[in-house]
Amino acid sequence: MKQTPAQRGSSGGLAELRNRLLFVVGSLLIYRVGTHVPVPGINPQALAALFDAQR
Repeated sequence: MKQTPAQRGSSGGLAELRNRLLFVVGSLLIYRVGTHVPVPGINPQALAALFDAQR
C-alpha cells in the first residue's frame, strides 16, 4: 500500500522527536558523569570549607 505525503511526514516527525529526546537524555547522562570527575588543581577540602563557610 502506498503512503500519502501526510503519512510519510508524520512518521518522519516521530523519528526526529525520538532522535532529539535521545540526544537530550544522552547529554544529561554525560553531564552527570562529568560532575564526578575531579578538576586538576582544585583542593576538594578547601572547596568544601568554602561552601560550608557560606551557610
